[in-house]
Amino acid sequence: MNTPWPWLEQQRGVSRFGFVRRDGTGLLGAGIAEQVSGTSIGEVLEQVQARGGTWFVGGCFDPGAERAPWWSPFGTASAWRPHTLVSLPGQALPAASAPAPHRPPPEPPAHGPHPDRAAWERMVEAADDSIARGQIEKVVLARSISEPAATDALSWLAGPSGKRDMAFLFEPRPGLAFAGLTPELLFERMGAEVQSEALAGTNANTEEGRARLMASDKDAREHALVVEAVHASLQPLCDQLKKTPLKLAPAGKLVHRLVSFRGALRAGVGDAQLASALHPTPAVAGTPADAALSFLRTHEPFDRGWYAGPVGIVEPHRTTLAVALRCGLWGGDTRVAYAGAGLVAGSRAQAEWDETEAKSLAVRGR
Repeated sequence: MNTPWPWLEQQRGVSRFGFVRRDGTGLLGAGIAEQVSGTSIGEVLEQVQARGGTWFVGGCFDPGAERAPWWSPFGTASAWRPHTLVSLPGQALPAASAPAPHRPPPEPPAHGPHPDRAAWERMVEAADDSIARGQIEKVVLARSISEPAATDALSWLAGPSGKRDMAFLFEPRPGLAFAGLTPELLFERMGAEVQSEALAGTNANTEEGRARLMASDKDAREHALVVEAVHASLQPLCDQLKKTPLKLAPAGKLVHRLVSFRGALRAGVGDAQLASALHPTPAVAGTPADAALSFLRTHEPFDRGWYAGPVGIVEPHRTTLAVALRCGLWGGDTRVAYAGAGLVAGSRAQAEWDETEAKSLAVRGR
């Protein structure tokens, strides 16, 4: 089987889940045997750890933001244990699950960009002012683009992907699916070992684009804030913590700056502590985190939902959580693509708009 998604396509009329790591390992799930919910990803991970077993887990970007109705089936943070579970790669695929009672999903938002170009420029102007006043050092502004869906989420996932992509699908209610091909790992824990990464800065994945990214002072400063924050979050939780030199990480038609971390966890440190310490990073929110989130709650005119939130799988002795980027929400005949750009001193509204356009094409142009 070259791709895991055809089996899930056969599971019609049921909740469906999937997560595939960069190395091709992962899980598929159909139906819901058990679900837990909480007010944060840390709370959900604590519940999952107490129950044991294998789960699909995820949460919203900002638990303190007001929820839009189309995100309600996902909850603020949730975990699902499927009726039918398939390990990747190589496990024999079971038969299709019985359909669940039909419950129409909430309607997705009206078609169009949110915010539009004029509102984006006002939001960037407000961010520039806050940065100049020293209230924030960096803030990540996001956009959503709601359009007619040319394909469903599973057909979209079945297309080509890059080496750094981690594929995910969360469809807690049949017909409403959140899916993506993200390049960013929040953390992976195997036993008492943890890996994480600082990914930021963006340019075209061409020879010229890679050279511009390495030479860009703005991107270097933006990435440095993420590196510092991830290091500061992990250091109190690890007895040993190592980081790699800077390198470039291709992600489809884009390329990013990357520094990776590996550490040995201190006794008693688990998934809940890691997730709470690491998310949200300055790569998706800004810094200082509280001030950046406050700015976004005031100025960002839509609910990000699970975009830029933590998503992944919990297995015995191994947990993988990614940051939900290069993603969209599919409902009915509509697809909502999400993209963001980090602003620091010297950022320009046009360049940041262009960056969100390029990132959204990972969903819209696929």
